[in-house]
Amino acid sequence: MPTAAKLVGGVFYAVLGYMLAETFKPLMPADASFGYFSYISAAVGLICGWRIVGRHAGNGYRAALGTGLGTAIMTVFWVTLGVSIYEMIRKAVGKFYSGDTMEAVQDAVIIVTGYARLMLDQQFLTILIFGGFIGGIITEFVGRRWK
Repeated sequence: MPTAAKLVGGVFYAVLGYMLAETFKPLMPADASFGYFSYISAAVGLICGWRIVGRHAGNGYRAALGTGLGTAIMTVFWVTLGVSIYEMIRKAVGKFYSGDTMEAVQDAVIIVTGYARLMLDQQFLTILIFGGFIGGIITEFVGRRWK
């Protein structure tokens, strides 16, 4: 059932997902192509904000901090996993692998690990952590004001 907290959580984490994507782009090599990466990150943020932090609004501000950070981390997790699987499929279609399925799966894990290393950037982590906290608090505030 739609609530104000779910709407605010979804919109906030969509903006946070977009900001994180834009912060991540300069960390990649110069020849990287991003396409709709920022918009996909925003869509994933919208879904995570609606389904995770929006659903848990009303449990108190202390819980909102953890839920907000968890929602931000889940947004990054799902975007990273999706992009890594997309890269694996793109390589498989381009006949990069020798035909072994496990080789493709192992490469997807390597891709995820490489992206995770890039995300250890101080600016990215700062936006992730504080954005998650702020989003949780704002969603909790809205959840208490409008049922």
